[in-house]
Amino acid sequence: MSEAQRHIALAVGGSVAIHRALDLASELRKRGWRVTALMTASAQKLVSPLFFKAMTGERVFHDLWTGADHDAYDHLAPAREAQAMVFAPATAGLIARLAAGMADDIVTTCSLAFRGPRLLCPAMNHRMWANSLVQENV
Repeated sequence: MSEAQRHIALAVGGSVAIHRALDLASELRKRGWRVTALMTASAQKLVSPLFFKAMTGERVFHDLWTGADHDAYDHLAPAREAQAMVFAPATAGLIARLAAGMADDIVTTCSLAFRGPRLLCPAMNHRMWANSLVQENV
């Protein structure tokens, strides 16, 4: 895969494991990948989008409407450009919204438009993980 093709959309959910997503973004970048972060509102309550911008060197997508005045489809750029989509950390709530086909934020909207491989990196309390509804959603 050429350098231009090495692009991952990193969809970040709101979990205390968010620091692992920062580590992942940094490591992928060191290995030559272009990383575009997308953040849920909950993720933004834990870490500023500026941290992901610093780790990736790329614009961070955190709002469905940012850029809409320039290009009505700008919010779908990560879904068009990336070869893979990684959900890290994937909370129980984010997994449920993905399973239901919701498009209520930048992460879930891009997920619906994305046509490549997806990798879920669940992060939640072990009792939540064991819940049959969470398992069904996965």
